Amino acid sequence: MEILEAVRAAIKELVLPELDGMKAQLTEVRAWLEAQGDAIRTLESLCNKRVYG
Repeated sequence: MEILEAVRAAIKELVLPELDGMKAQLTEVRAWLEAQGDAIRTLESLCNKRVYG
C-alpha cells in the first residue's frame, strides 16, 4: 500500500499541475482558432458581397 500511496502522491504533485497547464494552453489555442474562423468567415462574406453584389 505504501508504494501505491507514493505513486498517488507523485501524480498529484507532478502530473496534475502539468495537465492543468496543458489544459490552459489548449483553451488559449482553441480561442485563437475560433477567432481565426471568425476572421475567415468575415473575409468570405466580404468577398461574396463583392462578387455576387
